[in-house]
Amino acid sequence: YAGEDESDEDDRDTPTNLTQRDSAVLAVLHFPNLKRLTLTNIIPIRIDCPSLQECHIALGLSDADWDLRSLKEFLKRIPLLESLSFSFDDVISDEVEWDRVDEPVRLSCLRSLKLYAARGIEAAFLRDVLDLLDPSAITYLEVSLQDDSAHCMRDWILSIAVTKRFGDRIF
Repeated sequence: YAGEDESDEDDRDTPTNLTQRDSAVLAVLHFPNLKRLTLTNIIPIRIDCPSLQECHIALGLSDADWDLRSLKEFLKRIPLLESLSFSFDDVISDEVEWDRVDEPVRLSCLRSLKLYAARGIEAAFLRDVLDLLDPSAITYLEVSLQDDSAHCMRDWILSIAVTKRFGDRIF
């Protein structure tokens, strides 16, 4: 981040790739008419876009410890979402320890989910992201997995098909 002073360096929120100050700015912005949003290497803690229908989230920093709880809170704030896509490239993250009562986000308008995973994405991370969502309303699923390792491909497929807490994932 060019131009940041030393105090910004200290409050950098690595899991969202934003400083606390930047997160606070996003939290007060209001985008009432925004229909489509693309986020690259950012997980907003809060952003107000109540009309959002389409969202693409691309994460590709291997040294970031992405905060999936913030991602879940963000998803809760976009109830009209119809299409969600994720791109993961070389993402490494710690497994999330969810509470048994921590239910997935139900997005009743969500019909389309697209997943793209490549190079070094851990199956546990992919599963943890999918465990954030209740997939019961999804009618279109697109999956693109790109890796040379057959072992990695098998783990990715299992992470899409089976939840950590509830068994088979039902689309």
